[in-house]
Amino acid sequence: MLGMTQTRLFEGLGDAMEAHAIRAFPGEAFGAVFGSHDRPAYRPVAEAADDSHAGFQVDEAALRRLEEAHGALLAAVRTRSSTAAGNEDVDPLLFIPSAAEMRAQAALAVPFGVVVCDGSRRIDRFWFGDQCPPLPLLGRPFRHGVTDCYSLIRDYYRQERNVLLPDYPRDWNWWIQGLDLYRAGFEEAGFRVIDPADAADADAVMFQMRSKVPNHAAVLLDGGYMLHHPASLRPYDTLRLSYREPLERWKRHVKYWLRYEG
Repeated sequence: MLGMTQTRLFEGLGDAMEAHAIRAFPGEAFGAVFGSHDRPAYRPVAEAADDSHAGFQVDEAALRRLEEAHGALLAAVRTRSSTAAGNEDVDPLLFIPSAAEMRAQAALAVPFGVVVCDGSRRIDRFWFGDQCPPLPLLGRPFRHGVTDCYSLIRDYYRQERNVLLPDYPRDWNWWIQGLDLYRAGFEEAGFRVIDPADAADADAVMFQMRSKVPNHAAVLLDGGYMLHHPASLRPYDTLRLSYREPLERWKRHVKYWLRYEG
């Protein structure tokens, strides 16, 4: 999910990341990219991560100490293992970041990569974090926590309004696990509720569908359209893309109309 510049920076390290994932199989491992942009190097750094906690935890102090020996921290990488017999049986949660990984990425403030391996080859590798160059707003595949409906809103405001909205670490199906992330976070993000009659271009709208809490959101566009990224039944779906469509089709699901005021 990195832009071209960052992809070129790390593409030569892909083999080292994959080899690390294979060596760690069937366990999981942690590594990092150190050095400079013209001479990056990937290194396994088991001492900087702890999987014994619920979820995942990075020892920021350990990484900072390693910087003294290996150069600046440029990226963090976690490997994951799949023991499924075929690609169709791989746990779909392996293809998205967990809330714990999102928290670790935000704390480190560098691109965070995930390498999924079956013991002999890499099945998938993706990157996330605000330090990754932004993706196009239209036609991006659905990956929860990386390119989902809230990620699209964040990228719209970042690219079109020069506003960086806060991100919220989240696990798949948070809306059915007792969390109410949209309603709990929109004021902190700088939004206020407005009258539907006042809604205009660049306002946001929250929807509630087959859920006890608002679980989808979009950005209003001129001409009665909206920009959004509908969720899939799967946490990662290359066929579910972000797009523009008439708001009218979704009006019965609207819960709140919001305006950003900073």
